Amino acid sequence: MASKVIKIVTVMLLALVFIAGFVWWWLFTIPISKAQLKQLVPGMTPNQVYAVLGAANQTNTSNSVTNWYYSHRPAALALVVSFDYRGFKEYVID
Repeated sequence: MASKVIKIVTVMLLALVFIAGFVWWWLFTIPISKAQLKQLVPGMTPNQVYAVLGAANQTNTSNSVTNWYYSHRPAALALVVSFDYRGFKEYVID
């Protein structure tokens, strides 16, 4: 009887660890690799950045700056790619 309880508790703990690991990965990682980020060069056009990173989850334009947001949904971290009048400006993991 005791061994069945131990097995059940062990399986439940392993499931909890797996779920916690998955939630941590989902919330605190971005869906873009470092190799893709290294391909970004200041001055790239939005089409060139799109070819490297793909479609953004969200975009925002204020004044002369456009920001593209890449993240899992929902997430604690997001990659923010900024463009100004010259093209790609910078990226920030926020």
